[in-house]
Amino acid sequence: MLLKDFASRYATGDEVYMADVFLAPQIVVSTTRFNINMSKFPTLSRLHESYKILSELEASSPERQPDAVR
Repeated sequence: MLLKDFASRYATGDEVYMADVFLAPQIVVSTTRFNINMSKFPTLSRLHESYKILSELEASSPERQPDAVR
């Protein structure tokens, strides 16, 4: 609800800030691991689409880390 009035690319603006760093992994886990239907959450879905194109976030995913344990 806090983000619904932000019409920017990322959570709090057009640049990546700490809110995005915390939100991005949570959204990815929700959509992939728990298979949550994100159509009920349009703001988070929009953010997720923005995060997916960031190479830094892709590179930091646990699947890309050789020492990550599931």
